[in-house]
Amino acid sequence: EAGNPAVHYSILYLTTKLNNPHYTPDISIKTNIINFAIVAEGLQNQLLSLVVHYEQPKLEAIKTKVTEEIASCTREIDTLEDQILTALHHADGNIIDNIELIQTLQKSKTMSEQIKKNVLIAQETNKTTDLARQQYWPCAIRAALCFLVLNDLNQIDPMYQYSLQSYMTLYSQSIEKSKKKNNNLNNNNKRKHNEEEVLKQRIETLNNYHTIAVYNFACRGLFEKHKLLFAFQLAIEKLKSQDKLVYKEYSFFLSTSIELDEQCPEKVCTWLPDDAWYNIIALSYINEYKNLPHSFETNSSEWKHWYLSETPEEEVMPGEWSNIRSELQFIIILKCLRMDRLIYASKLFIKDILSEECIETPEFNLELIYQQSTNMIPLIFILSPGVDPSLQIKTLADKYGQKLSICSLGQRQAPIATKLIQEGAIHGHWVFLANCHLSISWLPTL
Repeated sequence: EAGNPAVHYSILYLTTKLNNPHYTPDISIKTNIINFAIVAEGLQNQLLSLVVHYEQPKLEAIKTKVTEEIASCTREIDTLEDQILTALHHADGNIIDNIELIQTLQKSKTMSEQIKKNVLIAQETNKTTDLARQQYWPCAIRAALCFLVLNDLNQIDPMYQYSLQSYMTLYSQSIEKSKKKNNNLNNNNKRKHNEEEVLKQRIETLNNYHTIAVYNFACRGLFEKHKLLFAFQLAIEKLKSQDKLVYKEYSFFLSTSIELDEQCPEKVCTWLPDDAWYNIIALSYINEYKNLPHSFETNSSEWKHWYLSETPEEEVMPGEWSNIRSELQFIIILKCLRMDRLIYASKLFIKDILSEECIETPEFNLELIYQQSTNMIPLIFILSPGVDPSLQIKTLADKYGQKLSICSLGQRQAPIATKLIQEGAIHGHWVFLANCHLSISWLPTL
């Protein structure tokens, strides 16, 4: 009942952790469903604003101001239209004879026309700034892909959880720490193509730096068996961002199974195992590999030498396949023939696409981790039995001249830990809480 203060309404909010929940039509009709899931396009726009904010702060400031102006003008137009409708609704007698109403309408019309002109000017400015901002679009695409790879790790192990807020902090640090390679092009007389070259180098530097930073960031919390998988997926996503990934090939690499439309042709190489020959025939169903079985017939001895090599991933393939089009094609063929060398070939693939740093496990460097943290990002150590980082933390605290308080949690230790944290927040002291698993009931308070 509108206007009745005695009537109270309640709103019920329901949440789910499902990534892509499906609801029946009867539930969808009765509720407002809001999806907060991160999608690539929205994330790219956020990251674009962030990189432009650091690289071209004036440009981003203009973009923000123009966006606000357009929104403000749109609200003013809506307000004027509402005022006109209200005035017409409450007008008495003949509208033509109502001089006050006509003057109000005339004034509203003049204001509306001026506001619309302002909107058009703002929109033109917006187009110009958007055009300049689009130059940094490759950075936003790469950074978004890296986060989506991180976000998908929870499908491997639910422990792998990464917040967008922490990722934004990591990306900001990458932008600030990555060095600009201007190659002596920053002079007052540089030509337009030189400016474009500087920007191109800057984008490449930032993308490479951030990709390695993401790898190092993630590896601190990954089990050893998952690190290579993560690096491989980063390499695949980089190829996607550069439009160099053929999805048919990648799908075959993941499954290596295609149903043959007819009986498998007879082997042309007696030395080749049956399952390897079947894989080759299945691969030949993809157009780019249709001549691969014929290559085994015409270059049998060369393929045998390659197949029997201890390190085929380091050898050149026979015949026309010596000039193979991409690194992914190489490991697809290798997987068909020498599955035992796939791990080694994958490392070479990652090295070629990303860098050598992404096939090595980064050393545990507490000082580097500290430098990447903030006062809003605590450091949490998930330890194996018998591992104690307290000595390393104490050494780092001494190096930075920080007072360090250590509290081992357990029975009746929660009030002591609370007091240490409160004092640390005031004076900037470090607090190290050990054995948190012995005080699970207090952890929600922490």
